[in-house]
Amino acid sequence: MMTFISSSPEETIEIGRQIASYLRRGDCLLFRGEMGAGKTQLTKGIAGYFGANDVVSPTFAIVNEYEGSTPIFHFDLFRISSLSELYEMGFFDYIERDGICVIEWSENIPALESYLENRCIVEIEKTGDLTRTITFID
Repeated sequence: MMTFISSSPEETIEIGRQIASYLRRGDCLLFRGEMGAGKTQLTKGIAGYFGANDVVSPTFAIVNEYEGSTPIFHFDLFRISSLSELYEMGFFDYIERDGICVIEWSENIPALESYLENRCIVEIEKTGDLTRTITFID
């Protein structure tokens, strides 16, 4: 388990860059945290490390793909509530595409954890207007 403290969105992006150096193709990060906690900022840092700089929240698209030295698949499961919905949207096809999956709102589908081999749970907690505690579990 690793814990980071961020005092700004820029620091959250930098934390994403730092942890990205440990990620490998096939890894999945399951983000947990309330609205506005910094999940997309953390993803900006991860994607930026791999050369992709066009990160936006996938709220209305459900998934965004970022091309870089390693593809990043950025999911927003806010409106998804079951494994069957994940199958219908092709989620598990992305898992097999040899990229890194960043999954926001993973807590909406608790059973998802057991389907992913190379996963790390990331809890992001708002501790102030700009401050965050980011904990990597597993």
